Amino acid sequence: MKLEALFPYILPDVPGAPDVTVKQALINSAIEFCTLTHVWDEIQDPLPLVDGQADYDVDSPNGGRVLTVKNVWALNRELRPVTMNELVQLIPNWQEATGSMPAYYNTPGDLGSITVYPIPVGANGATITIRAVYTPSLNAVLLPDPLINRYLEPLMSGAKARLMLTPGKGWSNPQLGAYHQQQFDDGVLKAKIDVLHDKTQGSLRVKPLRFGF
Repeated sequence: MKLEALFPYILPDVPGAPDVTVKQALINSAIEFCTLTHVWDEIQDPLPLVDGQADYDVDSPNGGRVLTVKNVWALNRELRPVTMNELVQLIPNWQEATGSMPAYYNTPGDLGSITVYPIPVGANGATITIRAVYTPSLNAVLLPDPLINRYLEPLMSGAKARLMLTPGKGWSNPQLGAYHQQQFDDGVLKAKIDVLHDKTQGSLRVKPLRFGF
């Protein structure tokens, strides 16, 4: 959804605020919301493993940038994320180690790519599938419809709070801004719970503890 389509939800409460200021408040609200909740994630199309190639690109949707990689799958296994220190312990010769199927991954450089270990050789047409988490980019002109449809109110409250809590402006309103900040914070908490459920209906289940001996 284009950012301008969301202005009617905000402008009546911040009379006099310039469109460019409202737009930036919207983007910053969405960036903070997505960063805190990891609610914007996408499973990408499978990528073929290429013999001798350890690095694979992580695509970004229009108006988004990669925040983190959440999962990587290869065939019937999920690759384990590791730090470089862990990798040295697990695969001391990680620079040259090869195998038919990678077991680990990390993002030692740009978040726009991942590196898998050991380097695949003889993968025989196997693929990897990446699930990445995104935030809007600073120059975004739109926000994904699913994000708006599900979290419209906290996102609008986040933008209003940023505008109203800016001191010395004609649209400043600290009291109402504090209310909208609380609405935003409540929305963040709800979205975090949604992510724990993978945004599906149901409830988290905790394995019951046995008492006695």
